[in-house]
Amino acid sequence: MYIGYKYSIDKFIVQDQRFRSYYVSKGKQVLDDQKLKVTSKLDSFVGVDGTIDASALQQNWFPQVEADIFISHSHQDRDDVLCFAGYLKHKFNITCFIDSIIWGYADDLLRQIDNRYCWRHSDNFYSYEMRNRSTSHVHMMLNTALNMMMDKTECLIFIDTPSSISTQNTIQQKTHSPWIYSELVMSRNMKRTPPRRVVVEHFAKGGNAPSEKEFKNYITYDANTEHLVELKSFVNFLAKTPSTRKPADFLDALYDHYPDPNLQITSNFV
Repeated sequence: MYIGYKYSIDKFIVQDQRFRSYYVSKGKQVLDDQKLKVTSKLDSFVGVDGTIDASALQQNWFPQVEADIFISHSHQDRDDVLCFAGYLKHKFNITCFIDSIIWGYADDLLRQIDNRYCWRHSDNFYSYEMRNRSTSHVHMMLNTALNMMMDKTECLIFIDTPSSISTQNTIQQKTHSPWIYSELVMSRNMKRTPPRRVVVEHFAKGGNAPSEKEFKNYITYDANTEHLVELKSFVNFLAKTPSTRKPADFLDALYDHYPDPNLQITSNFV
């Protein structure tokens, strides 16, 4: 990942409902394209000794896909996010990875594991202890997959809405979502890797090498977004930026218009 942004998507308004429906459909197409065919049967990953090959399982159920932007968002904002992703695909050929694409996979997988390993036939109930274990395993695989995808994409856009972040006492930001909390922490601590073309451009301009310098709503997490660059007047930026079929053209324009003042470019690039 190179730069992280936050964006209040309620400012992304498509007035004409026909266009909105079109962009939502384009967003759904992006989503469907990323839903690679997974092996729906848990049996495919169970060995003769009854154990599950977790590495193969994660690779199949939570596959890594090719995408330019990682979108972190609340599930409640899904249609707006689809519209936003569809617009970026239509105008700039930008492919967004929408994190909720694999949440459903996690629920389906967990149900299969629970039915196979956690169901007690003696009293027709799930074992509390075994379900704790299965949930931990599946959520760890999911979190690892999200981490890998975030690291793989060029930039992150966190959709900052009342559904994802609640402000308490006008100062302290909180989220009820453990996934949003995890993604914000990952985006803050992840190594920033500028794309090769950005580094080449930087030094071509005479730049000097710098020195190395949903559980329940009664649970909340600190939601620190200070490390994210706010996309102010983003609608105007999108409207003025020429359409392109080259995602890199749009991303470079984005980085130039909304630079991260704390980011230092070194000769380490991808």
